[in-house]
Amino acid sequence: MTETSEPSRKPAGDDDVVLTPPQHKSAYRRWFGRLDPALQLVLMQLWMPVFMCIMFVLCYVGAFHQLVPHHVPIGVVGTAAQAETFQARADHAAPGGFDFELVRSPEDAGQRVKAGELGIAYVVDSNTIIVASAHQVQAAEVIPAMVTPLFGAASPPQKMDVAPLPLGDLGMTPMYLMLAWCISGYLSGSRKSRFSFL
Repeated sequence: MTETSEPSRKPAGDDDVVLTPPQHKSAYRRWFGRLDPALQLVLMQLWMPVFMCIMFVLCYVGAFHQLVPHHVPIGVVGTAAQAETFQARADHAAPGGFDFELVRSPEDAGQRVKAGELGIAYVVDSNTIIVASAHQVQAAEVIPAMVTPLFGAASPPQKMDVAPLPLGDLGMTPMYLMLAWCISGYLSGSRKSRFSFL
């Protein structure tokens, strides 16, 4: 008597079970799986901090290495000849760094600096530099220091801030605090994870 093989059936009540073939493990997973479990744990906890360190170095060092201005618009409240003189001096001292343009009045210059259309503005008659610290406090300090020698004034120019920072401004401190909290929270939470990456 011959036995006929019946097709395999799913057990009753297991309609939601999906049977999948075992995943193929790559050479890296096979190598990683042969490591000591304690070493596996250390490596899984360290990959994120190491990745963040490397990316921070690449992003920050790449962005802040050898800072030079690139076509920063500078307003000049004066005559066209004065603006051309400043531009010639800038092209000699820092080629491509600054673009001087003539502005009609100190009020117009202040509005354009406040709107971000100009990096700073210089009023020749009153020997005054107009800045907006709320846009970027570093630029409000660095750019005047770089262009002041180009003006050739007998005395250091006065500074007028049309958009000052509020008193007690924390700057970038909240961002770095949140970044540290997010990374430390992620690392603390990943320790309790039951998922396996192998």
